[in-house]
Amino acid sequence: MSQSKVAVVLGVGPGLGAAVAHRFAREGFVVGLMARSFEQLTQIPSEIEQSGGKALSVTVDATDPASVKAAFEQVRWHGVPA
Repeated sequence: MSQSKVAVVLGVGPGLGAAVAHRFAREGFVVGLMARSFEQLTQIPSEIEQSGGKALSVTVDATDPASVKAAFEQVRWHGVPA
């Protein structure tokens, strides 16, 4: 996947974040979905994957730099170059 286009959306929720994630997926990006609450991340990845896209969900606290760093490391660990 090293040549994949990757987009990370931080603050995914049912509104704007989900719409942005879906748009990137339709454009051929692998999408890293990040949100504080795991509940925000349950439906969107399956919708993206049912449409033929690829997505990875990661919980993160955007106010904590260490949490953000760990989230991006998790995206990389799963083979998605971020």
